[in-house]
Amino acid sequence: MQVVKISADPNVDFGELTACVSADTALTAKLLRMANSSLFASRSRITTVRNALVRLGVKVTRISVLSFSLAMETQKKAPESFDMDRFWRHALATASAAKIFAQAARFPRPDYAFANGLLQDVGVLAFHCAIPEEYAAVLAAQAADSTRELASIEKEKLSVTHMEVGSALLKSWKLPTEMHEPIFYHHAPEGLQEIGKNSDTLTMACLLHLGANVGRLFNDPAKGIYLDSIIRQAKRDFGLSEDATLLNLEKVQNAVRETASIFSIDERTIESYSDIQAEASREIARIAVEMDAESRTQREEAVREAERLRKLEADNETLRRAAAYDSLTGLLVRREFMKHVGQELNRARRHGLGIGLLLIDVDHFKNINDTLGHPAGDVALQKLGQYLARTVRTSDIVGRYGGEEFVVLLPHSGIESALEAAERLRLGVAENSSKWHEDLSQVTISIGAVHASPGRTEINAEGLIAEADKCLYAAKDGGRNCTRYLDLDA
Repeated sequence: MQVVKISADPNVDFGELTACVSADTALTAKLLRMANSSLFASRSRITTVRNALVRLGVKVTRISVLSFSLAMETQKKAPESFDMDRFWRHALATASAAKIFAQAARFPRPDYAFANGLLQDVGVLAFHCAIPEEYAAVLAAQAADSTRELASIEKEKLSVTHMEVGSALLKSWKLPTEMHEPIFYHHAPEGLQEIGKNSDTLTMACLLHLGANVGRLFNDPAKGIYLDSIIRQAKRDFGLSEDATLLNLEKVQNAVRETASIFSIDERTIESYSDIQAEASREIARIAVEMDAESRTQREEAVREAERLRKLEADNETLRRAAAYDSLTGLLVRREFMKHVGQELNRARRHGLGIGLLLIDVDHFKNINDTLGHPAGDVALQKLGQYLARTVRTSDIVGRYGGEEFVVLLPHSGIESALEAAERLRLGVAENSSKWHEDLSQVTISIGAVHASPGRTEINAEGLIAEADKCLYAAKDGGRNCTRYLDLDA
């Protein structure tokens, strides 16, 4: 409270504030770690309390100190049934998300979003500590009907919500209006529009609302639903694409892991981002099973649920797109490769350039698996992928098309250079493959090569692959370990 009192002065004396913080060794260590975390750190490392306070700013320092204090003090007062770790995990995820999305949305004070996010649910903490039995009844009512909002149950049973309690506490601690007002409205930011509040206050409330959903995504079930809500809200309120939103969610998870110990949170209780993706997939499967089991009288509702399911499946596909590289070979997966093909075709069409594509197949690959085992087959694929990647030009693009098939895109190429590249790869594999694995004898490849000038020849990515595939089949029919080609301009 000394820190809160000193920092409330608009002409705060940094010397006095530094001395106050420095008097508490544990508090000093926490603030230094916070200042050096990825949420606030710059290139230089902070080693003094004063520099830490300057980097964090007065408001973040004040809220961080309050949060550290609350985390320690409430351990003594909260009932045993209250999961304190989960509360602070949620608070830290909310605060980190509010700041990271504020930066993405170019909000002028992202540090304020972090500070507000830390304490936006302090009303919940107050309920647990002050009236644990009454609040247990509120939580039981919500557990019995998960479709109801927590705030509406609080209003019904206690005549007051955690937003109102939290806002009142922040007022009593002399924290400014730009903090307690957005917290009051963070579950319903539209209320600020109705009373005509300024855009910064409304944006802050929207950031806190989004942060709260991120906190639930990281800590609650029904992850597919929360992910859907986050993606839609980030698009609606801040104009962020799905890919940008997913990237920011990964940043949030990293920030929470990095700063968890500051709040005495066991890092092992923090769910990994990959696990969150997996849970979203499982939820989609669960919903599909439930829909299939519904009776005829529920079909109309099932149709509406199917629409939501399709949206969840689309969201899950967005998550899968993040895995752009094949885990075995390190090359682009087919989907990502095809994106590059489309882009390069458009570029070639605009600038009147030629483009080549090689479709490559490992000869008699089934025999390798059958005689030497799948581990040897995996080594062959891995080494082939590495060889292709280091042998082509830096401007060429290599991918694993599927199974034992690989693709190489050759931008700015003529038919002669495409054929030269194909033969260089084919002969190089035959010459070097015996060194890849102690049990492997010579590995050979068959190649289908195709060339086109998109400005003169109407062709799309799928058509280019299809023509290369025909050439590859011709190479196989021709005895394998050879190249067959087609010039679409001829």
